[in-house]
Amino acid sequence: MPNKELRTKQIHITFTESEKEKIEQFAKASNETTREFIRNAVFEKIRMIIFPEQFKQTNIEQIDPKTLEEIKRNMEKSLELQKQMNNRLNIAENIESITKAIKDQYSKLKKKSLISDFSKESILIIDLLKGRKSLTLEQISKMINLDIDEILLILNVDNRFKLNITTGRYELR
Repeated sequence: MPNKELRTKQIHITFTESEKEKIEQFAKASNETTREFIRNAVFEKIRMIIFPEQFKQTNIEQIDPKTLEEIKRNMEKSLELQKQMNNRLNIAENIESITKAIKDQYSKLKKKSLISDFSKESILIIDLLKGRKSLTLEQISKMINLDIDEILLILNVDNRFKLNITTGRYELR
């Protein structure tokens, strides 16, 4: 306990050689002199006696089994949610890389005039999505009577559309 009072009293205490070495080792690790280390240890023990509730450690056997079971269930749920989130992130990353590859391939084919311009079809899909929040590929295909592969190409190369990964439906940006 830090005190401005002058220290003039001594208590003689003896240790074995190994105890002394251990005390010196821990004092050095704590950046304290041996005297400071022993003094702090004594006053820490006094605080533990005066305020035992502050130093009481809960033994796992003392915790209610129902509480432990609830903690276990919550941890398992948390781990499962983490796995689901990681899976969704992986799917999103895969979709992004596939979309980029499709856009690149579309641009190359369009430059070589090997693929037709889908601007009319894009406008049809935009009109469909304006009236609805989102649609699946199948719904779009039925409504505009166009092949799913062509629709997928349009949706992936046109930046006005986005895929909602959670629902698997396409929306306007």
